[in-house]
Amino acid sequence: MQEIEEFKITFGLTVYGLEVESRGIFRQQFPASAGGANPSSLIPYNSVNCLPNEMENILEWLGRNLAGSYTGISISVRIASSLSWGEVIIPQEILKVAGKYSCEIKVLFSSKTSGQAKGT
Repeated sequence: MQEIEEFKITFGLTVYGLEVESRGIFRQQFPASAGGANPSSLIPYNSVNCLPNEMENILEWLGRNLAGSYTGISISVRIASSLSWGEVIIPQEILKVAGKYSCEIKVLFSSKTSGQAKGT
């Protein structure tokens, strides 16, 4: 029998509106990053998964290397669960970093069903 995880929380940073040259620099620094464009606005974005304790270093790097070449940054807290969530507590270190770098925090929920295979 396959074991089903009850919940999984992942974190990431998304940078919006990166200029073309800056997207290449971002991908070189973060090879596992993903990118695309918002379908309605066509504003490009690049995102990278990270741990809460890595966020400040990434934001500092962005400020040093890509300042002025993006339109915004958000911190993502992604929660996948087969459970019902009544509350989510955002770790203090994320709140501090979000305030220091003026980032919005997006909390994203997704449901996992017991019949669903991992990675789908």
